[in-house]
This record gives sequence, C-alpha cells and structure tokens, in this order.
Amino acid sequence: MNNIIQNIIFAIITIIVIFSSVSVFGQQDTRYSQFMLNGMRVNPAYSGVKETTSLTAFYRNQWTQIDGAPQQISIGINDAFGRREKVGLGLMFEHDKIGVDQRTNLFASYAYKIPLQNGILSAGIQGGATFFRSMLTQIETPEGVYDDSFSEDRKSVSPNFGAGVLYYNKDFYLGFSVPHLLTYQKESKNIHEEQRLRNNYMEFMLTTGASFEINEDLDFRPNVLLQYIPAEKPIEISLNASLVIKDQVWFGATYRSNEIIKPESINFQAAYKMDNGVKVGYAYDLTLKGLGYYTAGTHEVMVGFDLNSKETPYQKVLW
Repeated sequence: MNNIIQNIIFAIITIIVIFSSVSVFGQQDTRYSQFMLNGMRVNPAYSGVKETTSLTAFYRNQWTQIDGAPQQISIGINDAFGRREKVGLGLMFEHDKIGVDQRTNLFASYAYKIPLQNGILSAGIQGGATFFRSMLTQIETPEGVYDDSFSEDRKSVSPNFGAGVLYYNKDFYLGFSVPHLLTYQKESKNIHEEQRLRNNYMEFMLTTGASFEINEDLDFRPNVLLQYIPAEKPIEISLNASLVIKDQVWFGATYRSNEIIKPESINFQAAYKMDNGVKVGYAYDLTLKGLGYYTAGTHEVMVGFDLNSKETPYQKVLW
C-alpha cells in the first residue's frame, strides 16, 4: 500500500512540474459520454498503453430534434513500439459541426512509458492543427434582411500542441492533460463573430478510475472526469459508476454537472467486447436542464478494435 501511495504522489508531482508554468486560458472541446473508453481523445499519454494496435471511433448526435445541434465524429488509432514497447504513437481525427460552423482536429501523439515498482507512468505530447470553417453565407436572416456579417464565409487554421501524463496499474489510473497548449482568440466588435472565431482555448482535464473485483465474474469500476475552463464556466464534473461482467459486458451511468449540485445530464452506457478484440458501445444522454424540454436527448455510438488483443497486467482498468 505504501508503494502505491508513493507512486501516486510521484505521478502528481510530475504533473505539477510539467504544467506549473502554463498560463491559464479556456478551451472547450467535444464532451463524450463514454470518456472512459476514449482515453487518447482526453490525454496523449494513453498512446500505446494497450501494447497493441488499438482503433476507436465515435459518433455523437447531440440534442436531437434541434436544428443545427452539434454532431461529432472522432477516430483514433495508436500502438506501442520499440524495445519493451515503451514508445506509444497515435493519430487522432475529429470533426464536429454546429449549425453553419465546422471544426476538424488532426493530431499526432507520442508517449513514453516509465516502469515503476507498482505501475507505469506514461508521459505524452501531441501536435497538429484545428481547421475551422464558418459557412456564414448559408445563414438566412429574418425577412431576408441583408447583413454584412454574413456576406462571406470564414476559414482559419490553428496549429497547436498538447501534453499529458498518466499513471496506471492493474486496478487504478490517474491522468492529467492539457490537450491544447496554445490559445487563439480574435476580438471583434460583433459579439457573434467573436464567439465564432474563438475556436481554440486551453482546457485542463483530470481523469481517474479504479476496478474493484466483486467476484470472479463481476467488477465495479468507477470513473471520474474533471474539465476546467477558467475563462468560462466552473469545473465540470462527470461521475461514472459501471459494472463489468466477465470483462466483456459493460453497464454504466454517468452524472454530469458544472454546478456540482445542479445536474446537467444523466448518461447511460452499455458496451460489449468480443473475443476477437472488437468492441461496440452505446450511450444515451438525458438532458436535465431547460434544453431538455426541446430535445429527445443525445445519442453516442462507439466502435473499437484491438488487433491481436492480448492479456496485459493493465488491461482490466483501461479496458
């Protein structure tokens, strides 16, 4: 137990050292209900942790029945390389659309794993760019009134970098990341234009989870995701509780809120892992705030595949 505590303290100290000099701004990225199954999207240090080629794809249709509501697609692939597979490499593609605005993220990641006495510490970095496009000419103003603000489309390319650390063993993981280290913000006299152009902010993310064996066929796995965007809302928290049967069938529920005692949504998840390494998952978000009166909820589908899936000491907690 003392060794585990020492390793956790070491991981936290490493986090502080890496990010203590980072200035604070805000970044709002896509939120996924199945965040515990989408590690590389949250933290580049996840690259290569499964020590095999791992592919994960997500489709998210948010706030159905509302015109112009967000839709997202993300695809991530990663693998471990080198002597003792200490190096992890990954590639992530993400595209989201909100109304007339479209954003595409393309990032490559590198991670290096350091074996510790009772676990592994992985440090990762990523680099890439965000491609933003706003189809303003498609906007129809009330009564056909002409507006200079919508006279031409807008495009931008924003290079960026990210970093993160992850400590894990067979029963526990703890990670911290900043997906984007650079902040892009253009000021405008038009508040709507300013919101549209502010497509890259900084966001601090903390993830942790554990696996508790109830019996030989059933595990209880809680997971937590904290997202901090200093320039905007308070800390957003997602608390997940899941049951996993024979390491194949996953049932869970997540409470999400940015005001702690006032829930934003309750999310329900189910996933299944086949013997050949293929995983499928589904999540349904029930919106609890005012917007919930106008939408039938949010649907999220996950498909994953671990090539040549093999047993590792850390497979259980990272699934």
